[in-house]
This record gives sequence, structure tokens and C-alpha cells, in this order.
Amino acid sequence: MEHWGTQFAKKVAHRGEGQSDFALDLIDLLQQKADEFNQELPDVFGFSLKVTAKAEDVSVTNGFKTASASSSLLPGTIFIRVWNNSTERSFEAALHNTPNGFEPDNLPNECSDPSSLAEWMIHEIFEP
Repeated sequence: MEHWGTQFAKKVAHRGEGQSDFALDLIDLLQQKADEFNQELPDVFGFSLKVTAKAEDVSVTNGFKTASASSSLLPGTIFIRVWNNSTERSFEAALHNTPNGFEPDNLPNECSDPSSLAEWMIHEIFEP
């Protein structure tokens, strides 16, 4: 019989499978979408989007609101947070890595893939 610590480590390792790929794809997509926005619309809005990535964590901001995705905090979960830069108010959600793929918790179902999550994050920073 395996020691409980070994069993737990295997479960955690399994939950983290695919999480790194999801996070890196999300970073690439946010950078692409921000570049497209910054090339097309900066004169209309008077500001640009900025993407900041650190390892597998990423944030996108328009200077007024920020959306972040933290993949490195806990294997099997990607934490999402959107906040107004001038207040303490924030919205928090998560994506849980399951055998059936990533399942959103407090997010629209379509946010279960990197492309849709990137679009949702950018959309959210423009919501009042």
C-alpha cells in the first residue's frame, strides 16, 4: 500500500497536467489581442492595453481595470481576478482542471479554453 503522501502527490500532479500549456497559450493570446487592439484603437480610446506575464501568471490592464490569471498558485486551478485600479472592489473566479478539461467556477462556460478566456478578460476590463 502506498503512503498517503505519495497518493496525494500523484493526484496533485495529475490535476496539474495541461495547466502549464493552458497558461502559456493564454499569455500568448492576450499578448496578440493586446497588440491588435493597440495597433487599431489607441487613438480612439486614448490609452493602450498592457500585458504583463511572470512565469505562468498574466495580467492585462487598460490603466483603469486589470484582469489577471494566476496559474502558479495551486496545481489544478487557475485563479481569475478582475479589479478596478482605483477601488478595492474585485471579481474572483477559477478554472478547475478536471479529466474532462477545465471547468469554470463563477465564469461563463465558454471561458474553459484559452482563447475564450483571453477575450473575456479583455472584455471585462472595459465593463463599467
